[in-house]
Formats: sequence, structure tokens, C-alpha cells
Amino acid sequence: MKTGFFMKGLFAIVFILLFVPLKTFGETSPFKVNTTLLKGHVSASDLIPVTVSISIAPNHHIYKDQIKVESGDPAQFTVISTELPDGKIKYDQFLEKEVENYEGQVEVKSFLQLSKDILAGPYNIKLKVHYQGCSDKICFAPKTEEFILPVQVESATWSVPVSQGEGKAIQPVSKSDIKSETTGFQKTLEVREFLYHSSSSF
Repeated sequence: MKTGFFMKGLFAIVFILLFVPLKTFGETSPFKVNTTLLKGHVSASDLIPVTVSISIAPNHHIYKDQIKVESGDPAQFTVISTELPDGKIKYDQFLEKEVENYEGQVEVKSFLQLSKDILAGPYNIKLKVHYQGCSDKICFAPKTEEFILPVQVESATWSVPVSQGEGKAIQPVSKSDIKSETTGFQKTLEVREFLYHSSSSF
């Protein structure tokens, strides 16, 4: 009985050592993710470019189709598109098929769109990066890392081009003005017609 209990405990310890993240034991992760906001001042109508850089340790790789960038606060902004570079196609011993993955260093470009009704002021953009990587011996569980990127949202300003007649306001033309101009023109015609008939009668 004691031997069986000891073996179960030993298997449990081995299981924990295999699946608990490496950081628990003070070791560094084989994958390091950084995000960079390329615009610090934006307006609500702007697209915000973000670069996601992933450093991959030697003898490790990350699956291309497992990389995803999404918003941590959809009410403030959404991820419009994500551009993934071409990876290396290799046979994967875990999936038993050819897959596209990344090794060494990879940069992913994403474009964010702020909500149209967002007010001007400082904000923190919450971004989530999903990925999954493997070594030559084991495959790690899918992981999600969260980042906070500060940004200043500015109010959109609109400028109206000024013509050469700067400072002179265009006055609207009323119906009475049009009527008076028409009446004066008709009177001129009547006077000319009267003079013509008077001269012809002589």
C-alpha cells in the first residue's frame, strides 16, 4: 500500500514539472513578446498601427496560425487587421503534418480603430496577444499575454478654406430684393417704350 501511494505521488510530481510554466521555477520563458504603439497622439478617425515583436529561443518555434491580436476593451477600440509575415513550412512531429511556423524573431503588424464617439483625452489601450509555441521535445499550451499602451486622443479639427474675399460676408438675397430689381427693370423698359412711341408720332 505504501509503495503504491509513493508511486502515485512521484507521478504527480513529474506531471507538475512537465506542465507548470518555466517562470514558476525562476527560469525565463523561451518566448518574449513586446508591443509598440507607433502613434502616441491620434484622433478618433485615425488608424493606429501597432507592432508585435516575438523573440523565439533557439530550438523553439511558434505556430503562425495560432498568433492572434485582439482588443482587451472592444468598447473603446477594435483590431481592424493583422498582417503576418511568411513563415517556414516544416513537418511537425506533434501534429504529424506540415505547418507554417516562425523561428528566431518575428514582427506582426496590427491596425486598431478607435470608437467614433470616443472623447478627447488620455487612454490606455488594452491589447491581447495569443500564441502557441513548441520546442524540439515538447509543445507548450496556448498562451495569452496582455499589454497596456498609453495613447492621447485629440479632438478632430476642421478648417474651412478662405477665399480672396476674406472678411466680406455674402448677404442672402431676399424675394423683396429680387422683386424690386425686376420692377425697376420693367419701369426702365416702359420709359424707353414711351419715348420711342412719342418720337415716332412726330
